[in-house]
Amino acid sequence: MSRNKGFHHGAIIEAATAEFTEHGFMELVRKYTDFAELTNQMINEFVEKIFVHAPNKSTGERIQEVEIYLNFIGHIEVPLPEPTPDEIEDMKKKQYWKDQCRKRKDYELARRKKKNAERLAVEAAKAKAESYSRLKNCDRRSKTHRPRNLPSSHRKP
Repeated sequence: MSRNKGFHHGAIIEAATAEFTEHGFMELVRKYTDFAELTNQMINEFVEKIFVHAPNKSTGERIQEVEIYLNFIGHIEVPLPEPTPDEIEDMKKKQYWKDQCRKRKDYELARRKKKNAERLAVEAAKAKAESYSRLKNCDRRSKTHRPRNLPSSHRKP
């Protein structure tokens, strides 16, 4: 038996599948070209599956990714709408107040750290002064309260 070079079964299957997919989708679109409201049956015929991912809050805002797979087409990317001038202004205001809040928190943290460092320095100075005072008092007592009845071997010359 001879085999044809360049003949590939996978290519024929892919071409047939693509034609079937395109044909099936076009039939579905024709079926629903003119409708007044979206029904559950329409959604079930168009949508194959939907993946809703866990929310992401790393930027400070709650963002949740949703993947939509349509029958005959597969995964689709839905573009985000362009923000209106009012929405842009609102986003700028939100960002401004976020920045102000962050600056205030940073200022408060720095102020608390400075106050704490000052308090620790004062406490350390007091402890040092008390230690010095005790040492000085101890030295005075040892000079004035020497026992007189020491044996001669223990007396200072």
